[in-house]
Amino acid sequence: MKTTLTRIFACMLAVMLCFTFVACQQQPATDDPTPTESAQPTQQDTPTETEAPTETDTPTAEPTPTEEPKPTDYPKLPEAEQVKKLNMIGDEPAHNTDFSEDFEGEDYDDDVIFSFSDINIVDTTELGGNKAIHLAGGERIIVSPSKAYSGERVVVKFKIKIDKVAEELPVDGNFQYANEIFHLCADESGRIGSSNYYSAKFRILQENAKQIRFFGYLTDIGAADSMGYDADKNPLFDMYATYDVELTFEPERCFIDINDGQITANFGNTRDNINDFVLYARQGVDIYLDDIQVYETDMPEYEIPENIQYFLDNDLMTGFIDYYATEHGVFLERLSHEQRIRYGSNTLTQVNTCSTIDVFTNTKNFELTYKVMESGYSAHWETGFDVFVNGVQQDVPYVTTTKNNVYTFSFTLPAGSAENNRLTIYFPPTITAALLSIRYDEGAKFAPVPKNGKIICVGDSITEGSGCISGAAVYMNHIARAYNLELLNQAVSGWSFDDCNIMGDYENFKADYVFIANGTNNFAGGHSDKENTVGMLEILVDELLTIVNEKFPDAKIFGLAPIYREDEIGTNFNLRDVNDALMTYYGAYDDVVAIDCYEFCPGVAENFFGFMLHPSSLGHNIYGQNLLNAVKDHMGIELDTTDWQAAADEALK
Repeated sequence: MKTTLTRIFACMLAVMLCFTFVACQQQPATDDPTPTESAQPTQQDTPTETEAPTETDTPTAEPTPTEEPKPTDYPKLPEAEQVKKLNMIGDEPAHNTDFSEDFEGEDYDDDVIFSFSDINIVDTTELGGNKAIHLAGGERIIVSPSKAYSGERVVVKFKIKIDKVAEELPVDGNFQYANEIFHLCADESGRIGSSNYYSAKFRILQENAKQIRFFGYLTDIGAADSMGYDADKNPLFDMYATYDVELTFEPERCFIDINDGQITANFGNTRDNINDFVLYARQGVDIYLDDIQVYETDMPEYEIPENIQYFLDNDLMTGFIDYYATEHGVFLERLSHEQRIRYGSNTLTQVNTCSTIDVFTNTKNFELTYKVMESGYSAHWETGFDVFVNGVQQDVPYVTTTKNNVYTFSFTLPAGSAENNRLTIYFPPTITAALLSIRYDEGAKFAPVPKNGKIICVGDSITEGSGCISGAAVYMNHIARAYNLELLNQAVSGWSFDDCNIMGDYENFKADYVFIANGTNNFAGGHSDKENTVGMLEILVDELLTIVNEKFPDAKIFGLAPIYREDEIGTNFNLRDVNDALMTYYGAYDDVVAIDCYEFCPGVAENFFGFMLHPSSLGHNIYGQNLLNAVKDHMGIELDTTDWQAAADEALK
């Protein structure tokens, strides 16, 4: 057998965020995710489509198959004493996991590029008859193709049966959780490699002596991707049954299927190539694997609904640089593909922070149906679509959402509204919404709202809007509204200065203003060495500014030093030290406006949620207004004073 050297990768820092919840009125959901839309708008008092979404009193999850066999109904793998053990060291390797003597052919399926000769067995893993592979505790299988998997869909299938589990699991550095007994990792281009548990895409955790649960790969928000509980949070799966597992890796998402639809999950997972997969058994655990398959397939072509395509084609939605369609709906991406890969396991790169529908229109009714694909750090999350009519915010209730459910947001203009208006709808920063339909009055007219320029902002979770329920409140939206600028928010939770802050193709987004809001993650409680941390900031600032100037040579740049946080007094140095250093470093550049934001969000409880690190919606509003006052003398343009109702009349005449 070939020998594979284990690659060692540095562990990523998992940034745990806390969120509060606001009790709000719940909106109806729909079980019909794809109502047929009319090609041309027509006039009516209510939104019209050929088939309207079905409304229910509470959010309804997609139906789960009700007649699937229970796990115990699946065929059992051979018991340990029945398996004819075969030591592969020195033996002629077969082409797959079927060891029958009459096997012929390079691959066992036209689509399969995996073969047994491409598997490296670490140490002396024993393999048995009837295709079963026995992983003794602490052993692993590496699936290493002759070339990287690069297909539109890469599928991994296998049967798994846990044979033995030690009464007390020993410590095993390959596993993140104390009760984790198995996982599958993937080595994806641009990410941590498969030798590291941060690359785990599928996990099995021991719940008790007789039961297990399955787990998505997310290390920082794992609770939201746990699979295998009933309504009372009791585990559903028996420890020693046999399970069929299927993982499908698409370019932007990973899908997990247990027992052919008995339970499913999915999560954001942008990838290009996949170099290998590794299946780990924890020390103290014996596992049998059967029928391992790895293959590539093409993705089907997904048609974007006509009304959504109309909005995309006519620049009626902003705040993103790319979009794509899947079977779940249309995704708006505020980060480039390259950025999403570099940011790794953080699915919050996909949340819709600062995505906006901004139009001149004469419709009186507007409706948006969407599916929640990511839902923050909890199974339930407040979703707020904020609405402005002619620059005035409206009173719109929010809805408590759950991942994988479908919801409908609707808005009707108040009685007595003008015939033509500017309608602005802010997406929530707390979810990833897959758009399913847009509906409005038949015969309605739409026109894009012209902007006075473009802003791009980079930063961390504060700028991303983590914990801010109101999309309109996110502090950078205050700048965009005041000057009528198009805003692209590319901040990502847990991140700081890096070349992926500005990465990808901005051919269609030539920024006039760039706001950089990093630093609080460099502080990180002041636990590291002050001299190294503060000194490194100078290098990081210079590297990022060099890239910004290359990408946007004519843009005005603003460097924002962090706002207050509760743990401002650090172990070895203070947050104030970071702010002072950043003000000095930014101030050394003639083309950068340095702004110390330390006091822009006062340190009182109502301005934050939980631990006072992330501003609440109220805190973001205060921060935004203070920042607006600070930049007025540096923007180079006047605050926008357009009469939006008159502008709508002119645009739609």
